[in-house]
Amino acid sequence: MHTNPDIFKAYDIRGIYEKDITTETAYRLGRVFARFLTERKSEGKPMTLVLARDMRDSGTTLQQEMEKGLQAEGVRIIDIGMVSTPTFYYATLEYQADGGVIITASHNPAEYNGFKLVRENAIPISGDNGMYEIRDRVMEESVSVESDKTEEKAEKEEKPDTLARYVEHMLAHRNAQRPIEPLNIVVDTANGMGALDIKEFFDRISDVTYTHLYPELDGTFPNHEANPLKEETLTDLKAKVREENADFGIATDGDFDRVAFVDNEGNTIRPDIAGALLVSALLEDYQGMPVLYDLRSSNVLPEKISEAGGEPVMTRVGHSFIKDQMRERSALVAIEFSGHFYFDIKRHGAHAYFENPLLVMIKLMELLSSTGQSLAELTAPLFRYEHSGEINFEIKRNKAEVIEEVKQYFSEGTVNEMDGVRIDHGRFWLLVRASNTEPVVRLIVEATDRDTMEQVIQEAREIITR
Repeated sequence: MHTNPDIFKAYDIRGIYEKDITTETAYRLGRVFARFLTERKSEGKPMTLVLARDMRDSGTTLQQEMEKGLQAEGVRIIDIGMVSTPTFYYATLEYQADGGVIITASHNPAEYNGFKLVRENAIPISGDNGMYEIRDRVMEESVSVESDKTEEKAEKEEKPDTLARYVEHMLAHRNAQRPIEPLNIVVDTANGMGALDIKEFFDRISDVTYTHLYPELDGTFPNHEANPLKEETLTDLKAKVREENADFGIATDGDFDRVAFVDNEGNTIRPDIAGALLVSALLEDYQGMPVLYDLRSSNVLPEKISEAGGEPVMTRVGHSFIKDQMRERSALVAIEFSGHFYFDIKRHGAHAYFENPLLVMIKLMELLSSTGQSLAELTAPLFRYEHSGEINFEIKRNKAEVIEEVKQYFSEGTVNEMDGVRIDHGRFWLLVRASNTEPVVRLIVEATDRDTMEQVIQEAREIITR
C-alpha cells in the first residue's frame, strides 16, 4: 500500500516516512489537494499555492513529489523553502495564495514526517472541513503516477525573503510607548525550525542579548525532543538561564508553532499563566474583544481576561477548531494550554488567525521593560490555584464508558461536555478527555488548595483505573 490511511488526523497528516508516508503519498496528495481546492474555487484564474518544508531529511524528497503532483494539476507554486509553520501561514496571507502545504511533523521523532494543509488566509484543512474526504480520494481515486502528468510544468516562483517579511510584519506590532530595555534571554530551539525565526527576530532588536541553545537545524533532534510541553525537555534551558543570570528563557517546538517560558529563577511558566500575565497588554486598545482559551487552562486566565476588559470564551482543544472560533467571533487572541498562542493577523485587507510566538515574545519583553519587575515577581500572584497539569492513564476499558463513570461520580457540579467532560465545583474542577489516537484518558484537576486537588485526583484515578 502506498499510504497508511491512519496518517490523516483531525488536524494534520503525520506518519513514519517510507512506512506510512511515501513519495507516492506526496504526489497523490498534491494532485488530490489541488483538485479539492479547485472544485471550491469560484474564480477562473489559475490556482496558486504556497509550498514549504521543515528541516527533516525526508522533506526534500517529499516536497519534490508534492510539487510534481501540484504542477500536474496546473497549480502555480510559490516556493518559500525551509521555514517555520508560522512563516508558512503568513506567506499564504502575504502572497494572497489560494492555500498551501508545509511538509512537517512538528516535534515528532526523526522517522516521522507529514503535511499541514491550508486554504486561503491560512484556514486549516481539518477533519471538520475536508481532511477525511482528501484521505479517501488519495486512497481510492485513480491517480496515475506517470501517465497523467502534464507535458509542461506550471509556473513556479521562489520567495527566499519570506522570513524577513514575516519578522518585519511582527515587529511592526511593537508598542512605541513601551520600548524594550536591555534584556538577557536564553532560547532553546531544540534543533528545530524556530532557530531561523529567532535569529532573524533578535538580530533586529538591538537592546537584547541572547544565548541560543541548539540552533543547528537537525531533524534527528540529537539533544532532546522538540516538545516544550514536556518538563524534561526544559532541563538545559533552565540550567542556562540560571548560569547566565538571564531575565527569562524561551523554548520552542519543532516547527515553531508552540512556545514555553522559563522565569529568571529557572521555573516553568505554563502557557496559560503566560497568557494571564500578558492579556492586559494585549487588550490595552481592544476593550470588550473576545479572548479564547481552551478548557484545560487555569481559572486564573478567564479571570484575568475579564479584569483586562475582555470577553473570556472557553473552547475545545485543537488548532483548527480554535482558529474557526476566532474567525466566527472576530477574536483578537486565543491561548491554548499546549503553548499555541493565536493572533488575528491582518494583511491586504484580509485576516488570518494563526500561531505567533514572536508576538508573545514582543509583549513579554515590553512588559518586563515597562514594569522593572522580574518574570518571577510578575507571575507569582497568578499561581493562585493548584493545577495538576495533564495526567495520562493507559486503559484497556472503553474510554467513553470511563469518562461517563467519572461524570456520574462528580455529577453534582456544573457539567461541560464540549470536549470530554469538565465538571466545575466550588473549590475545584476536573477535566477528563480521551486521546483520539491512543488508548489513553487524560485528567486535569485544579483546586483552591493542594489537599483538595490531590484528593480529587485520587478519587478520579480510582474510577479511571478500576
